[in-house]
Amino acid sequence: MRANKQSSGLVIGFCLLGLMGLAVMLPSRSEAVTNVGKAPKESVAQIKLSAVDGRQFSLAGLRGKVVVLDFFAIKCVHSRDHIIDTMNSYTDAEFDKGLQIIGVESESSPVEQVRRYIKDQRMIYPVAQVDEPTFIRYVDSRDLSAPQTLVFGRDGKLLLHTIGHSDKNEAAIKAAVQKGL
Repeated sequence: MRANKQSSGLVIGFCLLGLMGLAVMLPSRSEAVTNVGKAPKESVAQIKLSAVDGRQFSLAGLRGKVVVLDFFAIKCVHSRDHIIDTMNSYTDAEFDKGLQIIGVESESSPVEQVRRYIKDQRMIYPVAQVDEPTFIRYVDSRDLSAPQTLVFGRDGKLLLHTIGHSDKNEAAIKAAVQKGL
């Protein structure tokens, strides 16, 4: 009986080790590259994003700036960490050079909850809210996981699309923003 338990434990251990190896070899979900180098459809570029502070934005209206659309979910720990580690790291000098970040809350949370979240996370950029169909149109995917970040160059073309929060994504976003500026 004891030998069976030990061999079962070994089998389970080898299976877990194999799964971990497989996970290392598979491409990360955080490496989304859909439509990079292309401008969004005009119907998407014309969508008016209404920030909770009343300002309105569209990708078409922001051409000439480096635009970061940062989709997040209030209930998502990865979104919170992404905001703290990446989105809140930009300086006034980068904004003065033409950087425009727009946070996009994608869970349709109550506005007062979003306002509290903005304050708690010390978000200094406008935050809009979108419904699921609008989120799908922006990311051109049915993958609605958060966070997702889209970086557009001054010409309106997509420079980067990431899904998730990681050191690799943080570096890629920062590099894309610097390239655009």
